[in-house]
Amino acid sequence: MLFGTDLPVCTNIEEYDVAERKSKAGRTVRVPFTAARARLPELVDRARHRGERTVIQRYGRDVAGIVSPEDVELLESLEDRLDLEAARAALREDPKGTPWATVKKRLGL
Repeated sequence: MLFGTDLPVCTNIEEYDVAERKSKAGRTVRVPFTAARARLPELVDRARHRGERTVIQRYGRDVAGIVSPEDVELLESLEDRLDLEAARAALREDPKGTPWATVKKRLGL
């Protein structure tokens, strides 16, 4: 699980501040969807200005997260790095590649 399993779950938004201070991660708490909806601008501001992360739950399951733009950039750079590693591994397996005519035939183009 991306955010871990030891994070506090807030049953209402008033518990958010308390859970935030007690969180082992220090910057991430789980909040029910209804509570997040009620205070969405505040949660977004906390992510943007303080770098805090909020995991939104629906029916007790993690469904979304609110993170800072810096966290989004980090995730995108990690994805880019993984894609590059996968491409390099594919090239090592078949350094000459596959001819375009073969690819078209396999795809029925």
